[in-house]
Amino acid sequence: HLLIIGELGTGKNLASKTVCDLLILAKQLSSRSAEIPEAGKIKRKHAYEIVLSKWTDPDEEKNEILEEMLTVGSIAIIMGTEREVKPLQGLLEVFKKQAPWSVMLPTISTRDLAAITFKLVQKHGYVLRRGRLGEMNLETMEFIVRQTHDAALIRERNAYLAKDMLERA
Repeated sequence: HLLIIGELGTGKNLASKTVCDLLILAKQLSSRSAEIPEAGKIKRKHAYEIVLSKWTDPDEEKNEILEEMLTVGSIAIIMGTEREVKPLQGLLEVFKKQAPWSVMLPTISTRDLAAITFKLVQKHGYVLRRGRLGEMNLETMEFIVRQTHDAALIRERNAYLAKDMLERA
């Protein structure tokens, strides 16, 4: 199994989809889904993308489901914040028997947010101009990000702020 750990907007869903697609391409898995499976209904060689905040089964049921996945050659890619994932790692027997791989996604920097926002602006066909100086560049976008969002908000919302900025524009 794989744990993808990160705060809101750090790219957990994208990382999960990418890992699944690579495993399917390598013929290690046959398919993937974002459904939370039920015990007894686990597909063979399948990747289950599970958002931890939506998985409300008691720990005994989680253990049973995760054990069955390993038995049939499937995996769970479990995504959540560090606060959600850490208690799970110590509680589940399946993780004590076989430790899952884990990836910790970092929060983004102001420059990262500026770059993401700048790419979104370009992708949507917007042209940003700054007075008579011509087209806006990444440094100008970084200045705008710094003026608009403080570091705490960037750590909390991460890449979601890029979408917010685009919608406000």
